[in-house]
Amino acid sequence: MRQRVGADTDEAPAQCHLIAGNARACMLICMQSTSVRIDVHTHEELKRLATEFGTTVGNTVALAVRALRQDRIGSQLQSELRDDETAWLDAEFG
Repeated sequence: MRQRVGADTDEAPAQCHLIAGNARACMLICMQSTSVRIDVHTHEELKRLATEFGTTVGNTVALAVRALRQDRIGSQLQSELRDDETAWLDAEFG
């Protein structure tokens, strides 16, 4: 397993302090990260979207994950309530 210099060590905060004026450099050094294999077409689309949104490819992936999660929550909220959910909502507290 490869590790970025300073990414998961006690050195990271000191390195971040040294480059505090450069947020991008700090993010690259101090942020824990991993690699995800994707096809070339998807990578090109991510780069295009990142440019369009004025952000990084990594942040674009994070935005996409958030959108997928929100979409799933929206779908769940649109589904019919189960009997136990309806009973709980109709219960009188007193």
